[in-house]
Amino acid sequence: MANKNVAYNTKIEEPSRPSRGGYIFKGWYENETLTKAFDFNTPIVENITLYAKWSI
Repeated sequence: MANKNVAYNTKIEEPSRPSRGGYIFKGWYENETLTKAFDFNTPIVENITLYAKWSI
C-alpha cells in the first residue's frame, strides 16, 4: 500500500479490503505482531504503519 498524507488529529478511512490468492483478509493492525487491531475512530497524531492480517 502506498503512503497517505492526512491532516494532524484527523481520522482516516479504512482502506479497501486487499486480496491475496489463497488467503483470507482478517483486518488492519497497528503492530507487526498483529495483536493490536487498528481503530479507525482514532485521530492520527503521528506517523503510523498499518499491517494487513491474513489467514489461510
